Amino acid sequence: MPANHRTFQEPELSGFFYLETSFIGGLYLPFSHTYRRFHHECVQFLQRLSIHPDVLCVTSGWTLNEAAHLLQQRQLLLDCQAYNIQHSASLTPEEFRQQNPTILAHSYNELLRIRAHIERGCEIMAIPNTESLWRR
Repeated sequence: MPANHRTFQEPELSGFFYLETSFIGGLYLPFSHTYRRFHHECVQFLQRLSIHPDVLCVTSGWTLNEAAHLLQQRQLLLDCQAYNIQHSASLTPEEFRQQNPTILAHSYNELLRIRAHIERGCEIMAIPNTESLWRR
């Protein structure tokens, strides 16, 4: 079946919508370019999807992992910068992570909050070996 290409302004909504990483970023990742440029439009479109019973909204574990990675990398960068300032150090984010192996758990609650919000209006398709960051 060929894909239907639609815009956020389509008057009629029906069918199957796949929410990909850029859209998830536009909704939930304030540091992302997509969020800064399109957050309002993404929120409005998600609200439109939620009131149409004939719309199936899905995303994948893969997309959630991509969003989780972006969130964790951003948090790692911020934590590393704060550490470097506080300790007059010059660690790279990777060096900082190696010295603080549990630091990525810092963003776990935010990941769970985002996933819970997504699950309220969207089916999550399981793709083998992609759910590790989102397990409860």
